[in-house]
Amino acid sequence: MLTRQQLLDLCQQVLAPIIEADAGELYVVDATDNSLTLHLGGTCSGCPGLSATVRSIIQPTLRSLPGQVALKVSSGPRIPQGAVRIRPPSQPSFRPQAPAGSQNPTP
Repeated sequence: MLTRQQLLDLCQQVLAPIIEADAGELYVVDATDNSLTLHLGGTCSGCPGLSATVRSIIQPTLRSLPGQVALKVSSGPRIPQGAVRIRPPSQPSFRPQAPAGSQNPTP
C-alpha cells in the first residue's frame, strides 16, 4: 500500500521534473493512500501529446511501484480548486571555480 506521502514524493522527485522540462505544470488535486488525482497545466494544457504523457510517463511510473494506484488526470488552463502545484526539488546552482593560480576568479 502506498501512502499519501509516498505519492507526493514521487510527484516531486520524478514526475514534476519531467513535466516541467517541457514547460508544463504539475498539480496535485487530491492524494490519498493508493489514489492520486493530478492536473496538468502550462504547456500541457491543450497539448496533443497529453495522452501520450499520461500513457508513457505517468502510468508506467505508478505501475513500477508496489500496489495499485487509482489515477485521475485532468488538464486545461483552469486549475481545480484546492490543487497544489508540485515543483521539482531545488537544484544547487553550479558555479564554476577558477583554476588554481588564475588571476580572474569567476564572479
